[in-house]
Amino acid sequence: MKKSIGALLLVALVGLSLPSCKDDKALSSSGVKECDDYVAALEACINTMPEKERAPWKKELDNTRNSLKQASGAQRKQLAGSCRTGTATLRSSGLCKKK
Repeated sequence: MKKSIGALLLVALVGLSLPSCKDDKALSSSGVKECDDYVAALEACINTMPEKERAPWKKELDNTRNSLKQASGAQRKQLAGSCRTGTATLRSSGLCKKK
């Protein structure tokens, strides 16, 4: 479980290392399928969590969207592997409850 959380935090840190966004609009597509998949998986997972546990994960989701929005094309392509790992880790972590 610690490795699962660690991998999710790695994706969060990568996202936070990019410039922050001044526009709060949701990101519809990052232009990188792996990152779009990660954002969708994280959003779906958050929706299965008890309301009291959602706040930090919603913040992670917002940070990820904002970072992807601000990333250059080259940066986005470099993030594909991290996003792919984040999606796999999220799905295997047990954090997401089945509805």
